Amino acid sequence: MKCGAWGRFVSGCALLGCATCLYHRARTASAWSAWWIDAAGLCWCAAFALYARHYWPCLTRPRIDGQAG
Repeated sequence: MKCGAWGRFVSGCALLGCATCLYHRARTASAWSAWWIDAAGLCWCAAFALYARHYWPCLTRPRIDGQAG
């Protein structure tokens, strides 16, 4: 399985999206958002945590061919 810069980019985007979701949730009144939006955000964060846990070794190790990127 090859992982490289693209995998790290996707991980960073997903982490940024999760952080943004949690930031906006903390700043807005709970009456604004429905319970299902909160549940969807929590499910998304849990799914990303599982993804990151599974692919972290692949995304952080040096490339097999020794090239940059």
